[in-house]
Amino acid sequence: MPEQLSVLVIDDDQEVLDFFQRQLSRNDLYSVSLCQDSREGLETLSETTPDILIIDWMMPGQSGIDVLREIDGNPEIIEPGYIAMISGAPDLELLSMIATELGAAEVLPKPMTAKVVRAMLKRAEIRIAMGV
Repeated sequence: MPEQLSVLVIDDDQEVLDFFQRQLSRNDLYSVSLCQDSREGLETLSETTPDILIIDWMMPGQSGIDVLREIDGNPEIIEPGYIAMISGAPDLELLSMIATELGAAEVLPKPMTAKVVRAMLKRAEIRIAMGV
């Protein structure tokens, strides 16, 4: 059995966290950590480096973009192997440009389906395996 990939999901919406918990717990491929705000997420990132980070753009306090800036500017935090930002914004083009400049591989629209999450996880697994 292959080693589990660690996934950290940061989102202030409990329904979104529950959705990811269900999707990622369907098999033993992933170990999942959930954080409800940026502060908790940054604390977790300072203690461990997940293989995959899934982070919401709009959260109270620091936004997902703020967290990506902090990851980028803090030598104590090692950048996760794959970062996906999620957002319910109607136009994701500008957000995608900013997020990818800060290390995100992609921006996914909310709400999302299980199929979209599986496809994102497959892209993440390939990128991590390639060491990109």
